[in-house]
Amino acid sequence: MSTNQRLLFALLCGVVLFEGFDTNVAGIVLPYVGREFGAGSRALGSALSIIGLGAVLAFFTIRLGDRFGRRPVILGAVLGFGLFTFASAFVRSIDQFIVLQLCARVCLVTQLSTAYILLNEFLAADVRGRASGVMGAAASLGAALPAMLLQPAVDSGHGWRALFVIGALPLLLLPGLWRVLHESETWLAARGGADGMSGAAPPHTLLAQLRAVLTPQLRRRFIAISALWFLITFWSATLFFFTYYAFEERGWTPRHLQVIALPALMSAVLGYSAAGWLMDRIGRRPATVLMLCLATTATVLCFRATGTWAVGTGWLLLQLALGIWAIGHVMTTELFPTEVRAAAYGLAHNLIGRWGFVAGPAAVGWLAGPLSGASYAIVALSVVNLLAIPLVLWVLPETRYVDLAQR
Repeated sequence: MSTNQRLLFALLCGVVLFEGFDTNVAGIVLPYVGREFGAGSRALGSALSIIGLGAVLAFFTIRLGDRFGRRPVILGAVLGFGLFTFASAFVRSIDQFIVLQLCARVCLVTQLSTAYILLNEFLAADVRGRASGVMGAAASLGAALPAMLLQPAVDSGHGWRALFVIGALPLLLLPGLWRVLHESETWLAARGGADGMSGAAPPHTLLAQLRAVLTPQLRRRFIAISALWFLITFWSATLFFFTYYAFEERGWTPRHLQVIALPALMSAVLGYSAAGWLMDRIGRRPATVLMLCLATTATVLCFRATGTWAVGTGWLLLQLALGIWAIGHVMTTELFPTEVRAAAYGLAHNLIGRWGFVAGPAAVGWLAGPLSGASYAIVALSVVNLLAIPLVLWVLPETRYVDLAQR
């Protein structure tokens, strides 16, 4: 990588770090939000489901990257994310919390998806997996920070709201991004020139984009990767109840979260790094299957164990399994040609796949009562990971050596 590419990579890692922070912070503060606003598990599940809709709505902003370029989309998303996150610190009702976090989630997912598209467009195929793993590790660092900072925030007297002030720090990255981030050369080449306007434009309307990704050459992979994303996000969304489960069913406190936060961070970094290494070493498909099996096993251990150490061990293994996200991002960008890549990514990952973020929390909230606890519901729902294995092995092609510059 050139010096400018290294600096851009560092800034993108910073953006993704706070994506991890904000994705996790809503789950970390869940017990406090519930107590302050008088919401039980079903109401909190509904709240998380509505917030999860932001990931679906982000499709309509991500797809703008094919029309106007990657640069303006990611800059606007970082600005919006910072402002909505900061405003979340001052809510006075759960409805306000839901609305602001919904808007923040739209911007958050837009910046994350566009960051991965940019990364994979300016890197060579032989380092793409490892670089995506490093960026995923940055997201893991961000995801660990709320657990580390919750106890100090409570001790300071500012409480859970202080975490949302911290989550607005991406606003400080904007000047650097503005200076360093140039438009993707791959996108410019696909549009036919340095201005990105002289070549054939990609399909802009939703119907045209659907037609483009549902051509005979792309249809099978589009349907399969969309289903894979739905199953991954569904499983991941059920884990947002971990803090609620640990506090309400296992007697944990913010101190427990603080103690486990650093080991969880190390485990997540290892998981993303291992996912990147496995992608480049044995291929995208075998790496995906390994991570899916680990995810199911770790979920059962974490949410059925009763001892503090056993629950903690299960949680660490779950952080390892989150490396599946890095694999999914890389596979999605590699499966489609440049002119429809952002649209296909948005359709598969956001418009379809991220409905799992809506369905997962709702399913936990509804099943927690009949099954006598959130833990039983989460374990029962974890089998969705196994449903993805046939898709990976028998439908999706291996994309290990795909050269995006030639697509």
